[in-house]
Amino acid sequence: MAVLPANHEWVQQAKQTQNEQLALLREQVSIQESAAQSSPLAIVRPQLLQGLEQLKEGYIQRYLDFHRSARLNPDQDDRKKRLLNEPRRKQLVALAEVDKLPVAGLTKWEEKLAALQPCYGLGASDLKDRPFCARCGYRPVEEPNAPHPTGVLDEAEARLGELHGNWITALLTTLAQEAPQHTIKLMTSTQQTMINNFLSQRTLPDKIPQDFVEAIREAFRGLVEVRVPPEDILRSITEGGTPCTVQELHNRFRQFIESLTDGHNPNKVRIVIEW
Repeated sequence: MAVLPANHEWVQQAKQTQNEQLALLREQVSIQESAAQSSPLAIVRPQLLQGLEQLKEGYIQRYLDFHRSARLNPDQDDRKKRLLNEPRRKQLVALAEVDKLPVAGLTKWEEKLAALQPCYGLGASDLKDRPFCARCGYRPVEEPNAPHPTGVLDEAEARLGELHGNWITALLTTLAQEAPQHTIKLMTSTQQTMINNFLSQRTLPDKIPQDFVEAIREAFRGLVEVRVPPEDILRSITEGGTPCTVQELHNRFRQFIESLTDGHNPNKVRIVIEW
């Protein structure tokens, strides 16, 4: 099974060496036969072995160069881990549940980092009896366009800053629109405080709680406002007369609430009593 690309200069060198050694062997066989001598390999064996050893050393050096350019060394692996543990990345992961955010960009960013494989400690001695790395199984022919890890890490670091800034801008812009602003006024005081703090400070909490994510999602999806005069509430629970049992009172109020939410998802309805 091929390891280096077919068009690599070492592969061409190997074919040339093979042809030269075959030609040398044919020449020696012809000479030995005409001289009626045996062991045609005896004379050329050292020369053949030397050529093969040089070819092997050249292969090992080239494979090591390929391997260093395609796998993470210890410093690069640490850098990758730091990027994955970056607070900004954790913020984006927490916000990925929010509709309308460009999650595909984050997914692509993570996939590029995931494709970077760490493998270090490979030396020439490891390739004496095996043509490729036993740890990671790297074959340059199977990854012909593998980018250099340093370049990928540099790009990932810059891209993370872009993603983080773009997501914050998207959140601020959408929350400032009329529909979300109306929805925010219907949310609980705790939810309103979290969102308004974000809008005023224009920065995300260092550690984003799930309550903050749910508040953002709710603001984006919208709520249904149902305004109720207090006299309607009184009328609904007294209709049918009093005194009444607890169960009767409960049933009247339940039916009243159901009439208010009719045609809407009850979880999205917010009732405002017009005092």
